[in-house]
Amino acid sequence: MITIREYIEDDAEAVGKLIADTYARFNLAILSPEELKLGLGPFQHAWSQDEAHKQKIAEMIRSEWVFVAVDEGEIVGVLRGRKERLASLFVRDDHHRQGAASQLVKRFEQECQKYAPMVIRLSATVYAVPFYLQMGYKKSTGLRSGWSFDYHGLPIQPMRKVLQADLLLENTRHSSKVLHLKLQCEQRVGLNFAIRPANKSFVGIGLVPIRDNIGKTGANDLLRITPS
Repeated sequence: MITIREYIEDDAEAVGKLIADTYARFNLAILSPEELKLGLGPFQHAWSQDEAHKQKIAEMIRSEWVFVAVDEGEIVGVLRGRKERLASLFVRDDHHRQGAASQLVKRFEQECQKYAPMVIRLSATVYAVPFYLQMGYKKSTGLRSGWSFDYHGLPIQPMRKVLQADLLLENTRHSSKVLHLKLQCEQRVGLNFAIRPANKSFVGIGLVPIRDNIGKTGANDLLRITPS
């Protein structure tokens, strides 16, 4: 049975090897051997016992949120991300199409939901695009030319998914009324809510369009995007 838990530092070696193997065999499969070394960056040293290599890999794994999928005590998947950004997702090949990836994404979205309404963005390799489409993500632009560590030229598909916000507004005087709220935030967010009474509360659901921003991702992301 696959379970999802938070990453701990003791997981670094296993996660580093998982990323190196999966990234090389699937996402970077189109690269030549020399290009692959550039594209893997520090993860090409995932099996090294050199402490400097281990520390660098552990540093690269760290992110605001890191979750691992575990099956029978073994780490079989990992997702890294932060608010509004799914940075990377890898699942061991013998656990593809067994629910590990979808469980990791759902766990990540649960964290993001606390800050909704918001838009989650990601940069998918061509190999991963069908999976993200199944998870409700949409292509936000055409293909881009992306960086993977020191390699440039990897085809990347920017994608996004809008998370709705669930608002709970306490109301003791107007529990029988329907409240319509429209809130506009000039530059970043536009909200449209229809809020209806539920018991003694108003429950509202809204959508937020946030302006597109194709640029470099954070320093610890495995991929960064540049216009073609």
